[in-house]
Amino acid sequence: MSFWHQDDGARLVVTCIQDVLDRELGGNLVGIYPYGSLAFGDYTPDTSDMDVLAVAATPPVEEARQRIVETLARRVPELPGAGLDFSLMDAADAASPPDPPSLLIALGMYRGWNWKPDVTFDEAGEPTGHIAPAVILQTGAHISGAPPAEVFSPVPRAFLLRAVRGSVAWWMQHDEIWMPRSAVLNACRAWRLAEEGVLSSKLGGGAWALEKGIGYDQMIAAAMVSQQGGPNPEVTIEQIRALLEETLARIDAVAG
Repeated sequence: MSFWHQDDGARLVVTCIQDVLDRELGGNLVGIYPYGSLAFGDYTPDTSDMDVLAVAATPPVEEARQRIVETLARRVPELPGAGLDFSLMDAADAASPPDPPSLLIALGMYRGWNWKPDVTFDEAGEPTGHIAPAVILQTGAHISGAPPAEVFSPVPRAFLLRAVRGSVAWWMQHDEIWMPRSAVLNACRAWRLAEEGVLSSKLGGGAWALEKGIGYDQMIAAAMVSQQGGPNPEVTIEQIRALLEETLARIDAVAG
C-alpha cells in the first residue's frame, strides 16, 4: 500500500488535491506524484511538508491556474499536516527538462507561517522543477495517472547539482536561521548527492551523513530528532554555516 494511504492526514490532503485537479484540469491532467519525505517513506505529519507535483498535458489557462491555487489555499489549512508544497508542470518540460527549470504553478503554504500562500506562476529557475522529477523517477512514487517512467525523462546531474547548490546557498544569505533542522539536513542530502549521485529526504540525508562520518555528528543527530517532532537543535549559526560552507565546497568540487 502506498505510504500516503497509511497516514490519515496525508490521505486527506492527497484526496483534496486530486479533487481540485480533476475539476480544473479534467482530461488535461497527466498525473500526480509525491516527492520529498512522502516519496521516500519517512513523512512525519507534525513536521514534514507534503510535496506534490502534478503534470498537465498542456498549460491550463491562467484562470484555471488561479482557481487551483485559490481552492487549495482555502481547503488545505482545514486539513492535518505541517504544510504543502504544490507544483504544476507542463508535460513537455517533464519529458525534456529545460534549463533553467520551469513550473506553471509553485505554491507553498505552511502551518508555521499561518498558511499564508506563497505562489508564483510560470516560475523559471525554481529548483523544484529539476529536483522533484528526479526524486519521482528514483523512487517511482506515484499517486495517480501515468506511471513516472512514461512522463519524466532523467534530469542531467549537472542540473541537479546546480539546484541543490542553490538550496544550500539560500541558507547562507540570511543572518538568522529560523529553522536549523532544515538547514542542517538539507546540507546533508546535498552532500550525499554530490558524493553518490543519490537523492534523499532530510532524514535520509542525515542518516547517510552520520553513517559516512562527515563530521558534525551531534548537530546532525539533534536535527534528526527535531525533524521527527523533537525540540529544536541547540546549535549556533556559526556551526550551521560551517556545515553549509563545506557542503558547497563539496558540490563545487564535483561540479568542476
